[in-house]
Amino acid sequence: MEKEEDHQALAELVQAMNIEQSMHVSLTTPLPPPPFPKKVVPTNSSHTQAKPILPYPLHHLHTLWLFTVNDIKSILIPQSAFGIITALSGPLLTTNPSPSLSAVLSTLPRVLLWTYLNLLTFDISNQRLPTSLVEDSVNKPWRALPSKRLSMAQARRLLCFLIPCVIATTFWLGGCLETLVMMSLTWMYNDLHGADEHYAIRNLINAAGFMTYNYGTSRVAVGQGHALNSVLEYQWVPMVGGVVLTTLQMQDMSDQKGDAERGRGTLPLVWGDGVARWSIAVPVMIWSLVCPAFWQLGLLSLGFALPVMVGGVLAGRVLLLRGVENDKATWKVWCGWMMVLYALPLFKDHSVVSRALDGFAPFQLGSLGVVTRSAHSLGINVLSL
Repeated sequence: MEKEEDHQALAELVQAMNIEQSMHVSLTTPLPPPPFPKKVVPTNSSHTQAKPILPYPLHHLHTLWLFTVNDIKSILIPQSAFGIITALSGPLLTTNPSPSLSAVLSTLPRVLLWTYLNLLTFDISNQRLPTSLVEDSVNKPWRALPSKRLSMAQARRLLCFLIPCVIATTFWLGGCLETLVMMSLTWMYNDLHGADEHYAIRNLINAAGFMTYNYGTSRVAVGQGHALNSVLEYQWVPMVGGVVLTTLQMQDMSDQKGDAERGRGTLPLVWGDGVARWSIAVPVMIWSLVCPAFWQLGLLSLGFALPVMVGGVLAGRVLLLRGVENDKATWKVWCGWMMVLYALPLFKDHSVVSRALDGFAPFQLGSLGVVTRSAHSLGINVLSL
C-alpha cells in the first residue's frame, strides 16, 4: 500500500511539473501575429473600378475623348464636312443664292460642336451597356469602361447630365429637332437592342442616323437666314442613306470576334466572311456610278472618275485583303470614299466654288488677288477636263 501511494504521489508530482513547464512555455513564447485581414471588395459595379476618376480636367477630357475617338474618322469629320459642303453648294442644295467661303467657314466651329455633342451622347449610351463592355473588352480594351476609368453607373449618370445639356445647346446652335431624332434612334439602337436584333435592322437604324447627321450639320452650316431645298431633303440625303444602308457592314468586318462574344448577329457572322465581302464590294461599285450620274457629271470629268477610282480601291481591298488589321485599314478607305461622294455637288457647278471664293479675303488683295484668281480659274478649267 505504501509503495502504491508513493508511486501515485510521484505521478502527481511529474504531472504537476509538466503542467508548470507548459505554462512557462506558453507564457514566455510570443504568440504569432494575427493573419492580415482580407480586403472585402464590394460587388456593386459602381465600386469596382480599378482607377478612380482624378479631380483634374485633363483626365475627364481624355475620358470623353476615349468614348468618341473611334468615330472621329467615320462621323465627326465626314458629317461635319457634309454640312459645310451643303452650305457651299448654294442654290444646288439650299435657298442661299451666293454663299461666301468666309461666312460658311465661320460656321465650322458650330457644326463641329453640334456633331460632337450628338456623337458623344450616342457613344456613352452605347458603351455603358453590359453587352458593349463584353465586346469592347475584346475589340477595344482601351475605351473608358474596359480600362476602368469610370464605371457603368458613372457613365449612366454622365449621360443623364449630358442629355439636357445637349438639347439646350443644339436649341441655340440649330438642329435641335435632328438632335431629338438622334436621341430616339440612340434609344432604339442601344436600349431596345435594335443593333443586336438583326443586321438589317442595325443597318437601317445606322442609315437613319447618318441621314439625321446630314440634315443637322447642313442646317447648322446654312444658318438661320436660309433653309435646305427639296433636292437635299428628298433626294440627295436619302440617296446617301441608301449608300450607308447597303455598305455599312464594312465596319463589322474587323469586329467579328467581339460581336461573336456578345452574341450580335452581324452580316459576316450570319452569312459568313466571304458573302459579307461581296455584299460590300458590289454595292460600292454600283453607288460609285449612280451618285455621279445623279449629279449628271460627265464620264470624263474628275467628279465621275474620282468616286469610281476610290470605290474600285475600296472594293478591291474588301475582296483581296483580309484579316483584322487589313479590315481596319479598309474601313478608313470606306470613310474616305463617303467623303468623295459628299463632295460631288461641288463638281456639279463650278460657279458655286467661284462665288464662294469671291467673298474670301485672300481673293481681294489687289494684284495678288488677280494672280490668285487666275490660278483658281486654271484649277476650275482642270476640273472641267
